Formats: sequence, C-alpha cells, structure tokens
Amino acid sequence: LGRARPGHPAPVALAVVEDITQARRNAEALRLAASVFENTTEAIAIFDGHDGIETVNLAFTQTLGYAEREAKGLSLSQLGSARYSRSHFDAISRSVAAAGSWSGEILLRRKDGELLPMWVSISSVRGIDGTLKNRIALFNDLTERKQQEEAVWRHANFDAVTGLPNRLKLSEHVDQLIRGDRPAGGAQSLSLSLLFLDMDNFKFINDSFGHRAGDDLLVDFGQRIRLIAGEGAFVSRLGGDEFVIVVHGAAGIDALDVARRIEQGLATPFLVEGQNFFVSASIGIARHPWDGRSFDELLQNADTAMYWAKDNARGRVGAFTPDMNRKVVDRVRLLSRIRHALDEGAFSLVYQPQVSAVDRSVRGFEALVRWTDGELGTVSPARFIPACEESGLIVPLGMWVLETACAETMRMMRHGMPDITISVNVSVVQLAQPDFVPRVLEVLERTGLPADRLELEITESLMMGCFDASIDKLNELCGAGVRLALDDFGTGYSSLTYLRRLPIHTLKLDKGFIDDVHRRSDARSLVASIVRIARDLK
Repeated sequence: LGRARPGHPAPVALAVVEDITQARRNAEALRLAASVFENTTEAIAIFDGHDGIETVNLAFTQTLGYAEREAKGLSLSQLGSARYSRSHFDAISRSVAAAGSWSGEILLRRKDGELLPMWVSISSVRGIDGTLKNRIALFNDLTERKQQEEAVWRHANFDAVTGLPNRLKLSEHVDQLIRGDRPAGGAQSLSLSLLFLDMDNFKFINDSFGHRAGDDLLVDFGQRIRLIAGEGAFVSRLGGDEFVIVVHGAAGIDALDVARRIEQGLATPFLVEGQNFFVSASIGIARHPWDGRSFDELLQNADTAMYWAKDNARGRVGAFTPDMNRKVVDRVRLLSRIRHALDEGAFSLVYQPQVSAVDRSVRGFEALVRWTDGELGTVSPARFIPACEESGLIVPLGMWVLETACAETMRMMRHGMPDITISVNVSVVQLAQPDFVPRVLEVLERTGLPADRLELEITESLMMGCFDASIDKLNELCGAGVRLALDDFGTGYSSLTYLRRLPIHTLKLDKGFIDDVHRRSDARSLVASIVRIARDLK
C-alpha cells in the first residue's frame, strides 16, 4: 500500500482477519469453571479412566485432609470406610458406566482416620469418540445434617432430663417384645412384665428446693433404679416422677425380685445439692399376657396397680388384679365427690379435747375434719385424706380446716375459754406450697387468733426426705409465735438429731406406745424415757 516505483510492481499488503469472539468466550468459560472448581465449598475430585484421582479442589483437601499430591491416584474404594467390600465400589463403577451417573451415601475416611458420612454424586465424561475419559465426583458432607437428625431422633425417643427412653421408645420396645413372644403354635407365654414406679413426695422436694434440685434427683433416681434392675431390664421415664421398667423372662429377670431390690435400694438417701433426701416409690406390676395383650393395656393396668400400692401404704408393691379396676373407678368417683363437697361446703370439723393428766383441765382442742356425703354416706378420713393428698385437693381442704378452726376457736375464747390452744394437722403437700407460711399468717390476722393459740401438727415421717426444706418454714412460723407439735412420734425414723433441731413445742407419742403401759413394764419404761427426753428438750 505505497507508491509504486518506476520499473517495480506496486507493493501489495495481505490482511487475514479471524473472529476470536468464541475463543474468548471459551477461555472465559474455562477460567470461570476453574474458579468455580477451586472456590466452591463442595469437595470435588476428578478421576481418570482407571478410577484414580487426577486432581482435586481446595474444598476436597480441607474436607478429607489430603493434599492434592497425596490424593492423586487414590480410588474411591481407598477413600471409603473399611466396612465396605470391594464389590460395593465395583457396583458403583458399573452403574456410572451404564447410566452415566450415580449418587448415594458413602462413609469416607479422612486422612486422620475420622469417618465422615458423605453424599457422593458421580458423573461420567466421555470423549468425542464416546470413550470414557473421566469421572467427576462431588462430595457433600452430611455430618451436620446427621447430627441434627440424631438430635431430633433423641428428642423424640429419649427424656431430656434423665436421658432415659421416653414413652414412645418404651411403646416401641414393648410392642417388639410382644411380637417376638408368640411361639409358632400361636399361644403366648409369660415373658414380659411392666413395673410402674411413682416417686413418693417428689412434688414437695421439687417445690421446696426448685426445679434444678428436682431434675438432679430425677437423674439420680433413674440411674439408681437402672443399676438395680440390671442390664437385662429396660428402664424409661414417662414424665414427671413416673418411671417404667420392662423385664423380660428371656433375660432371667423376675419382676417381683426387681421390685423388692428397688425397695431395698431406695433405703439409702439421695445426695442433692448437699442435702440428703429419702425417697420411696410405689410400684405396680402388670404381666403379659394375663394383665394385658398390648402396651396400652399393660401400662394402664400397671398404673392401676401402682395406685393401689400407693393407697395401701407408700413404698409398697402391688401386682395387678382385675378387682383393682373397680377400686380405680371408686377412686375416681371419690375424687369427684370430694371436689363437689369442697364446692358445696360439705365438710365439717369436730374438736377433740386435749386434757391435762395432772388436773383434768381442758388445755385445748384438736380439729378433726369429717365428711358425710349424700351419695357415699359417712366417709372415713383414712379414706378421703390420702386421696386428697395424692390429688392435691388437700391444699384447699387444709386451708378451709385451718381458717374454720381458727375462727371457731376465737368464738370459744370469747365465750369463756381464753387459755385454749387449737391444734391443726398439716400435710406434706400443704407444707410444700411456696406460700404456705404467709397464708397461715394471713389466716391468723383475718380471724384475730393470737399466733401462740395455734398449734400445727406435723408427722415424724414428714421430716424424712424433706427435713431441710421444711425446717426453714417451721422456724419462720415458730418465730411468728405459732406452736408446733410432732405427731405420731416413734412410728417413723425417730431420729433424735431431727428431734433436737426441730423447733417443736409438743411431742405426741403414737397410741401404740400408750396401749400397753398398764400391762407391760417395757412399755412403761419406754414411755417414761421419751417423756424425760421431751422434758429435757423443753
């Protein structure tokens, strides 16, 4: 493209133009792919046609702990857990070759030996001629998801406080045992028993010391009965203070033997937050198939037997009988009538005089609650008081007794009996209420009865298992001027240490000590000794 010189041809310029747009796009795509390969959080490995690793990305080295040079040449089977056979990975290779891809869960082993659950997706890459060139594997770590699934599963199947199996897990276990307890002939054999345990007075401890102490006690209780029951037993917590033990005949465990050993094992106190708690349990037993052919039926009847044991005496064992169902119906009816009586004001008080043995003068009265029902007739306190304590109805009934007794004592004092004292029984359930002390003081203020004219009676057995929680409240009442009496002395644990620490004014001997004083010298000596102790302690 210049001027032609004379005698020379004109210069010629040749230009070749090529469109490189696509090449630039391809290069950009390669750079982008390489960037994604290196920077993605998903572990990636590229295998050659012989199943050996050619290259890996940064996420792979971070996840599995192999540097790129260490990973080269490793096969998927070499990365996998030793629990897999070689044929397992051969099957994966065949699937990739046939379908072009495969995905599934594999347990891989990190370089340091830690096992990781991984979701692996493998795709094949073929050349222009259709031959297999590479396999690309993507690894997604499932550890966090597995942990979440495990947490959900544990929450659904195990108690959050004690770690013991819950009702759902218990139901599955019993159903499985029942299905496996049917011989080929179709008949069922005795091989399964449910022990339903209910801790006595747990509510008092929980309310008095707080839920943390209550939870610690539940944990210790569960561990102890699990140890006592043995490895062949299945121990679970239903909720609250209720536990269920499943014993199977095939394990050579007898339900009654387990129940007796639990009774003995609970004689040792539990140490919670530096305090000793004596905790007993009422135990009901139901046996398969006689007492039920399903989990629900067995559980209901074991529960019924437990309530029978609790009604007869705390800490006892009851084996289910069909007659107990009638007693449960009677109990439900009784509680219904008690609620009706509270609403209608159907309870009444009688006053038992307390007479001086010295001058025969009346020193005071003990208020005793009585009940005559329109349907049930006259109901013994020995029947309705335990039902009230178990159901919690003793709280409103006890406050009614206290207020009524204080008000009527004031009327007696105004009518010429100024020096009398009124004694009112206090239940462990009442004493467990956080507002028990202020409510007693409110009653005294409302009725006008002087505090030193009221004597609250507590039983000796009440002190066991809840002594430290009770004594603060009793000291507060005593400081306000209220008198305290220890009832039924000698029938419980008779700890002289407790007797010394309690702020009591009156010691009441159990009637059994008095009955024989005119016949037996040992009875007279025992009563005389207790009287001397009481006088020395003022």
